[in-house]
Order: sequence, then C-alpha cells, then structure tokens
Amino acid sequence: MNYERTLYSSGAPLEEAAGYSRAIRLGDFVFVGGTTAVQADGSVFAEGDAYAQTKYILEKMESYYLEAGARREDVYRVKMYVTDISKAKEVITAYSEFYKPIKPLATMVETPKLNRPSQVIEIEIDALIGSATKKVTEDRKDPARKTAAQVVGLRYLAESYERSIKWFREAQILLPTLSQLADPSTIPGSLQGALAKVDQNEAHPLNLFRLHWYNALDYAWRVRVPEHIVLPKELTGVDARIVLVLGNRFPMVSCHKVLAAYACLVPRIVSGQFDPARHRAVWPSTGNYARGGVAISRLMRCRGVAILPENMSRERFDWLERQVDNPDDIITTPGSESNVKEIYDACRELARDPGNFIVNQFCEFGNHLAHYQVSGAAFAQVFNSMQEKEPGLELSAFVAASGSAGTLGAGDRLKDDFGAKIVAVEALECPTMLYNGYGEHNIQGIGDKHIPLIHNVMNTDLVAAVSDQATDGLNLVFNTEAGRAFLREQMGVDPAVVDKLRHLGLSSIANMLGAIKTAQKLNLGAQDVVISVATDGAELYTSEKEKLLAQSYPTGFNDVHAAEITARHLAGMGTEHIEELDEVGRNRIFNLGYYTWVEQQGISAEDFEARRSPAFWKELHKMGADWDEMIGEFNKRTGVTIG
Repeated sequence: MNYERTLYSSGAPLEEAAGYSRAIRLGDFVFVGGTTAVQADGSVFAEGDAYAQTKYILEKMESYYLEAGARREDVYRVKMYVTDISKAKEVITAYSEFYKPIKPLATMVETPKLNRPSQVIEIEIDALIGSATKKVTEDRKDPARKTAAQVVGLRYLAESYERSIKWFREAQILLPTLSQLADPSTIPGSLQGALAKVDQNEAHPLNLFRLHWYNALDYAWRVRVPEHIVLPKELTGVDARIVLVLGNRFPMVSCHKVLAAYACLVPRIVSGQFDPARHRAVWPSTGNYARGGVAISRLMRCRGVAILPENMSRERFDWLERQVDNPDDIITTPGSESNVKEIYDACRELARDPGNFIVNQFCEFGNHLAHYQVSGAAFAQVFNSMQEKEPGLELSAFVAASGSAGTLGAGDRLKDDFGAKIVAVEALECPTMLYNGYGEHNIQGIGDKHIPLIHNVMNTDLVAAVSDQATDGLNLVFNTEAGRAFLREQMGVDPAVVDKLRHLGLSSIANMLGAIKTAQKLNLGAQDVVISVATDGAELYTSEKEKLLAQSYPTGFNDVHAAEITARHLAGMGTEHIEELDEVGRNRIFNLGYYTWVEQQGISAEDFEARRSPAFWKELHKMGADWDEMIGEFNKRTGVTIG
C-alpha cells in the first residue's frame, strides 16, 4: 500500500515557525489537525459563540480536506474539544448541518481551556478517500447511493453567512419558514397585524409572509380554504370533479412562482452560500419564475437578474421593466418557450462572473420541496373541505404541466397522503416525455425539450400532451364577451364559473385540459376528484389574445367561432396523447435527463442516478424541518422583531 506523505498548510505564520502542518495526506488517509476559529487577520471569529465557531471551523476544515482529495462523505471521525460542555447542544446543532447524513464517529470532550479565552472549541477530522462508497447504515438499503443532502449540496460559508445576517438585520427582514407558509395561521399575530397594513404589490419584506395559497383575491383577509374553482360537467364533459386551485393570489407577481423562487434561494442564504452583499441572484426562466425571482430579490433588498426567452408575453416584460433599476438586469435569450437550452447557455456565461449566483429552478430541489410541503398541504386542504361536505369523494389524481417540475412536487405529497396518481402535462407540439419529440409551442410557462433534475419521474403515473391550439383558442373563449356569452347561454355554464375563468392563463388552461383528459383515460366518475393548478391568470396574456384575434379573426370573434373551438378542444377531446407509465416508460423518461444534466450541465452521474431511488425523495421531503431550523436560527441571529 502506498503511504506517500503530503503536507498541507493554511498559510498561518505559526505553522512554519513552530513546524506543523494543517493537514496531512498519508496514502488515501487525510488528517486535519486541531483547528480553531482564528481568522486570517489573527482575530477570533464570533468570540464565545459555540454554534458560530463550530460552523466556521468545519467550513475551514472542509476546504483543507477537499484540497487533499477527500470529500465530506469520506470523513469517518470528528473529534471536538470544548471549553464548556453545557454548550454541547449548540456545537451538535452546527455539526449536524455538516455530518448528520454521513454519520462519522464523533467524540466531544471538555477541556479546561484553549489558547485564547474567546476560543470555545477546537476540532480534528480524519477522512479516508473513497470510503463513502463502502458506508453501510441501517436506514439505507443502497450504500452506494448518494443521499438527498449530498445532492442538494448545502455548504456552510461562515464569512458570507455573517454578512448576510448583518444585511438582513439592517434591512429589518424576517424570513418565513416553510411550515409557516404551509399553515399561515401559525405566523405570529403581531406579524400578521403588521402585514395587514402592507399592500400586496409593495416591495415590502413582510410580503414574504404572503408566499402561500391562503390569500384572498383582494388580500383583505386570509381565507380558510385556498380559493379554487370546481369546473362543472357542462364545461368539462366528464363526471369527475375537476378542481383548479387559483395561483394568481400570490403577492407582487400574481402567480405561484414567487413561492418557488423563495424556496430555491432561502436555503442558500441561511447556509451562507448566497451573499446579498456581493451576489446578483440570476433567475433563469421560460416565464413566471424570472418575475418571481426578481420579486424575491426586491423583497430581500438585493439585486436580481431575469433571464427569459425574447418571445414571451409582453406583459411579463412590462412588469420586469417596472421592477428592475438597471435595464441590463433583464436578459433575453433567442426563441420562445421551447428554447430552454439557450437559457442554460446564458447562465453558463454569467456564471463565469463570481458575482453572479445562478438560482436555477430546474435543478434547485427547494422548488420541489416547497411544493411538496407548502402547495401539497394547501391542495390537501381544498380536498378535505370538499370531503367534509361529501364524505364519499376520493382524490384520484393530481395534474400539472411539467415546466420546472416544481409544482409536480405537490403531487408527491398528495400521493403520500391520499394515493392520488400524478400526471405530468406537456405541449403536444413538443412532446418530450410522451414521444421524445421536439418542436415549438406557445403554452407559456411549461418549458420542454428536457427533463428537469427535480422531477421525481419514477413517481409519475401518466404523461399527457395538450396542443397550444387548444390553449390559445380557449383563451379567446374564456376572455372575450362573445366567448363568455356562448358558455353561459349555449353550453349552460354557471355565470359565476364563467366569470372565474379569467383567472386561467395559458398554462392553467393546459392543466385543465390535462385534468379532463386524465378523467377520461382513467374512467373517473362523480365521486372522483382531480386537482390541478391555475398557475396564473389571463391578465398576463392580453397581448397574446390580441395578437391571435388580429391574425385569425380580423373581422371579429363571435359565437360561431367559440362553438368551433369548444367543439374541437373540449367536447371533441379524447384519450389520444396520454400514456399510463410502467417501469419501462418511467425509466425511459428518467434516462432522457442524462443528456441535459450530465453531458451538458456537468452534474455528476452519481448525483443524477441517486434520484432514481424512492429513498432519495423520502430523504428530501424530511429536509424541510432542517431548513426551518436553519431559518429560525438565522432570524434569531439577526435579532429582527416585527410588531
């Protein structure tokens, strides 16, 4: 065995003067010597603070063993020497943020004192390169699979963490936990009182506490059950209850993507990876996520950059132009909804600048986790409210367009709680999942030509394709006087329902059609409920409506046109272009992601493959509680109080 010895120095003058190394690699073993919270300038970091010093030291030590060729999961022993054993809980809390999923041997002993009175802990670490693949634990059947925590990749960066605390303290910003957004009744009363005085469209940090599904349309109060539409058979043609939960109740951007943006960024803030004092948050999107990201940036008083295709609706760009201070913070890429790769290419160029922090909704697992924990709970509340009135109802399916696949995370929750099938919808003009196809479409906000990294493909039950001719046409029916009159007078749709159809944008209509197609495919009856999402409202697509009217109906849109569209795309809908997936089908779709994520985006094959296992997603779903603890600790450190 090769035991060649390699020495590593931190650059501290005392190492050379006294004659010792900070770390040594001996063959495949890596040893990091006793490390304290002394900074480069010789001062002690966070004097007397056991939690902060532990995190700071572990971050420093990780940089040492990474340089020597070891990874975090290769660590097999951690020794901690503390001057006050009563602070053990603070030390363990910080330690767990690094090593809880890895479970190395750990020792903590009390020592009378360290070199300086303000130093409260010293740590030693031992690692064996390559040992991670040999680890066996009781809670994992596949010891070679990377854990969700390893793939998510939160790393504590002490200096930027402290700068972030200062930033949020000075800006008087509190961060909501995911559990508070899942159940906003748990938000403290004093904070709710202060929030009531803030306009929903104001770039006020308190609007972070409105990132939930329980806002009323006028924001005058918080509703008990998220607002939704139950579509009648006169419109859908099926006996099953098609339910659309309304997403245009979220603050600032009137769509639920602002929740996804928050969930992608907040774990990077409370771990110190994103530093608002020096980073620009870059928000790549095919539609609303860029708007949601810019909104989150404004609420957090940091700089946000929107990336989206040049052919998206004019309303999106109008909103962005009002919100950014620098026109350069709106970056357009070639093409339209179908050109996701071009967005990634722009991100790659921007990432060359260390001042840019890419917050990619397609691979940030916070997007999935927020929808699992927050949206899933809200949609369950909608179903429970229906079941209270009709106990015999069953939640049979959850339907959502793929897009970033974040919203599909709510389906994972509804499958766990109710056994609902999960249906992923895409555009027929570019059917990536269904036919491995290509093309272009105009269902803005749902993306295509790739499989998002955060899509739990192996838990998906059906895939369905909807034509953009259907969504464009029904947008006219739902949002012209002639179309609405036709629905009321000739189809017999309740006028109250017709009025609410204005809350359906193009992707919302696609979800509605996917839900109807699902009910047909599964032969669902009157006791079956299919839940989907109205991601945004028609107000974002007025320019698209006017464009289509000018191109296809220059002499006016009338009831005959409305009849033709509904006959073709509602009454005439069948079960073509929908597939129930078996293991072969799921693996086929899962494997498609390899070309985007491993070959193009540089994700490791191990990280990519880990997501095939159901255990990965179970681990991920448990991480919400850990993130909430981190948010709570961050808020505590800022000292900000409201009310």
